[in-house]
Amino acid sequence: MAKVHTDAIQVVAEAFGVEVDDIMYGGKTRYLARARQACCYVLRKQFKLSYPEIGSALDVDHTTAMHAVKQTALRLETDDAVSEGVAEALRRIKAGRRVQALRQCSPAVTYAGSCTGKAGKRI
Repeated sequence: MAKVHTDAIQVVAEAFGVEVDDIMYGGKTRYLARARQACCYVLRKQFKLSYPEIGSALDVDHTTAMHAVKQTALRLETDDAVSEGVAEALRRIKAGRRVQALRQCSPAVTYAGSCTGKAGKRI
């Protein structure tokens, strides 16, 4: 499994207050299931993974990943716990990406403020 996937799964687990093993192999309690589904949603929306890739990362069938993304999208509007957990995970992932991009710049360039990211945008 790619490092970015494991990092994203870790971030979602932390945002929902569960262990990575609970997301990967955990039981079927409602809270664990929703955390697992939220993980599918984050992998799809933030990293643009295909459903088979998400299924492979979480060891579930791709149709399960499809259902999870759909259910999480619906719950974002009605379930505060899911909404807050997903928002926190996405915030942490975005903050981590910014840190990684800054680390790719040399310290002198970063200090001078002239480091640019992928699309030429200033970081």
